[in-house]
Amino acid sequence: IYVDMASGYKFNSLYGSSAHNLKVNSTAGFFNDRDQGVSINPGSKSLVQITSSTAMLDSYFTTGGAGAGKVGVLKSEDTDGSIGNVDDILTNNPGGCFGLPITGSGAQDGMMPLTSSPATYVVSNFLGSVSSLDFLDQTNGNAILLTNHAIAALGGVVGPTSTNMVLVAQFTTSGDLTFELNLQLQNIATGSSENYVSSNPTGNELTHPSLTRVVGVPSVLCYQTATYNSATCSYDITGAQPTQPATTACYQTATFNSSNCTWSLTGSQPAAPTDLSCWQIATFNNQTCTYNITGAQQVQPTGLSCWQTAAFNSSTCAWVVSGTQPVQPTGLSCWQTAAFNSSTCAWVVSGT
Repeated sequence: IYVDMASGYKFNSLYGSSAHNLKVNSTAGFFNDRDQGVSINPGSKSLVQITSSTAMLDSYFTTGGAGAGKVGVLKSEDTDGSIGNVDDILTNNPGGCFGLPITGSGAQDGMMPLTSSPATYVVSNFLGSVSSLDFLDQTNGNAILLTNHAIAALGGVVGPTSTNMVLVAQFTTSGDLTFELNLQLQNIATGSSENYVSSNPTGNELTHPSLTRVVGVPSVLCYQTATYNSATCSYDITGAQPTQPATTACYQTATFNSSNCTWSLTGSQPAAPTDLSCWQIATFNNQTCTYNITGAQQVQPTGLSCWQTAAFNSSTCAWVVSGTQPVQPTGLSCWQTAAFNSSTCAWVVSGT
């Protein structure tokens, strides 16, 4: 089992928790080499040990290492031949289902030299009860359950080739293999970790259909297709999620709908404010996702006569000037004169 990562990522760990159990099951038992078998970390085995008897068929968890100072790769990516088998066995390949041979002419063993920078293998660090792995260590059984455990590569490891695949487990069985795996990857550039679980992700957890293997055709997402590959004896999962819409308004959110396999845009523009003054205008700003309020009240008129008053009319959004000059007095004597006094806003009668 390989973790197939995008460029720029490294593998940190496989894990099982109470919320997300790690399960590996077979309808038959797991094969364990009786002399050189390990439940974890075959990378500790020497060239002599890993090439003896059936050690290369052992079932185990690992963090890249495959033994003899090498790491696991797909046979199709193996460029350095094979370390062979000192007992001249492991030659059965019915129907070519196991790919290229590991002994003889044109042999490829799916192993390449490890590197330390960048690290393609570190010693596996197992956290939890070791007895949980007894079925990978000379104990007959067909079910592995990890509920508070981790197989960690402290510092992380990357794949040895450009495809960035890291070997994390090998299970040899004559039965139907199923599993539910959880793992942690790390973005090398940002340092942020990403937890992928087999099902029911919560919070920041992610999931991927390849983390679950069932008997028969594997489960796929709505945009994926599972096609059986007779060369690898497995299903090839193809298809890519439709591109998320790039041009959305600031108040919209794009959510992928797995029922119709499309992106749905949700959200509506905030309602425009209604408590504006008559001279104000509300304009929606898509950058800040708020309304900009513009406009200023008309300047109050000046230079009014003393009898005039200016009052703002919000209906017409204008100043209304009202008031009339007091009526000039009449019936004056011939020696009297009426003059309007703007200071007192009254007529002044003078003359004797």
